[in-house]
Amino acid sequence: MISSPLSFENFDTDAPFEPLETAEFLRGVEEGLTRAKASAAAQQTAALSEIAAVLADMGFGFAEARQQLAAVLHPLILQVADTILPEIARETFAAHLADTVEQTFTNAASNPVSIRVAPTFADMLNEAMSDNQTATFVFAEDPALAPGQAVLQNDEIYEMLDLPALTTALQTALHGLVTPERNPSYG
Repeated sequence: MISSPLSFENFDTDAPFEPLETAEFLRGVEEGLTRAKASAAAQQTAALSEIAAVLADMGFGFAEARQQLAAVLHPLILQVADTILPEIARETFAAHLADTVEQTFTNAASNPVSIRVAPTFADMLNEAMSDNQTATFVFAEDPALAPGQAVLQNDEIYEMLDLPALTTALQTALHGLVTPERNPSYG
């Protein structure tokens, strides 16, 4: 056996370590940064698509819940719109007209206010206003007006109360709360 003396290198130095920045090293850093940016962009795109999918599911769930609620409320809405609302309007028209007349024309000019109504309502309105002893209002029948309509007129004031149009607008609004059934072919 032959022995030879061993010599060890000493790596302990006080000098700062400076990496050798070769062209291959710089190219590797560049490629690493490019891959990191591409990976971050892919993760962001995936996260955004997941968020969009969750929001779409939530929107679909809300639409389904609204549709189910509307289906349950549909008979009640139809009953209110088609039966109860017109009845309430018919029953309260005379009192509403009397209140409107008093509020609008209490301080009106000394000229009398002409109130034209459908012939069937003239007697009802005269009875509603019989407690008021002032001669400020003159009721006249107007065959061109439908029941539930009235025209209040003074020198410069002209106002029409149209209960059938109001009832129709309210019914349309109530019917608009119920969405039509979706066509399955459209999703």
